[in-house]
Amino acid sequence: RVPYPGASPTEVEDGLILPIEEAIRGLEVVERITATARQGSAEIEVELVEGVDTGQATQDIKNAIDSISFFPEEAERPTLGLRLEQD
Repeated sequence: RVPYPGASPTEVEDGLILPIEEAIRGLEVVERITATARQGSAEIEVELVEGVDTGQATQDIKNAIDSISFFPEEAERPTLGLRLEQD
């Protein structure tokens, strides 16, 4: 989740979602990315490849996001949360 106070959904998509998706899309641990742009925030959900080490995968994703050199000035830094789902 990334707060971006006052930003329109289009600004959120262009300034946050697209760079984050680009940064994490190529990671081997990523199965699928789902993103939602809302007024003032972005939410990106990453589904991991089955069987990967979730701790290492989370660190890989964090490192990829941390490597993004430019976020809009008004945007806050992304926060990562881990939600485990069982089938």
